[in-house]
Amino acid sequence: MPELVPFVRKNPENLIAAMVDSWIDKTGRLLAFERENQGKCFRITYESLVLETVASLDEMFAFLGLRFDPRLLDSVFLAWHDAGRGDDRIHFTKEISKRSLGKGSTVSRARIPSDLLQQMNALLSELEYPEVGPDWNSAPSPYLPPEAVSDQGEAVATVEEIFGHHFPALLKTKGTRAAEISAVCKIAVNGEGGGSWIINLAEPSIREDRGEVEPDCVVAITASDLIDMVSGRLNPMTAVAHGKLQIDGDTELVKKTGRLLFGI
Repeated sequence: MPELVPFVRKNPENLIAAMVDSWIDKTGRLLAFERENQGKCFRITYESLVLETVASLDEMFAFLGLRFDPRLLDSVFLAWHDAGRGDDRIHFTKEISKRSLGKGSTVSRARIPSDLLQQMNALLSELEYPEVGPDWNSAPSPYLPPEAVSDQGEAVATVEEIFGHHFPALLKTKGTRAAEISAVCKIAVNGEGGGSWIINLAEPSIREDRGEVEPDCVVAITASDLIDMVSGRLNPMTAVAHGKLQIDGDTELVKKTGRLLFGI
């Protein structure tokens, strides 16, 4: 991320320190703006949005002088629309997820320099968040409820289910969008139940790869990671970032095909 570059230069051997420094800079400026514009700003936290979604959005809409319709929570994920700029993971998100709650406690406190730790805790206190204390990496996060993990996608257990039922059903319901992409994509799966499949979006059709066609793009992934992606436990963009998804060919076509198969 380009915005991290100046902070990485300051902490070239400590990425955690660089990210904390970046957070302090951005959060400090946001809070300064809020203090200078009291009454004109509405603060909403990730935790309140995830854990008390309807109540939080109802309050935010009221602040804006609007009425919140809870049906929006369904339509925003079910209706096809241009997602706009931002985190590409949103293209493959089907609900307001609780997966990231409490993940901050996995960041090593020992890697945060004392001066940055002091600045960070001051901002956390102003935000009414727990400060990062000595037990940060051992005590469970107060924001991690038992039901924090939920599946976003259709539960599947095998690669055979994915290519024999799940993907064909998607292509049947999204045939118009598939035809607009009009690409041939090969998916190579390694591991239990693995193999290679050709997805022809122009037809649309799925069949085992016999080397009869030249695909526009090739995607390689393990069976377990593919199952996790279909079941909603692994975001495709996260898979790419962590090297779990290998791409060869037209990356733009891969992205469009991915949104078709794993997005809304």
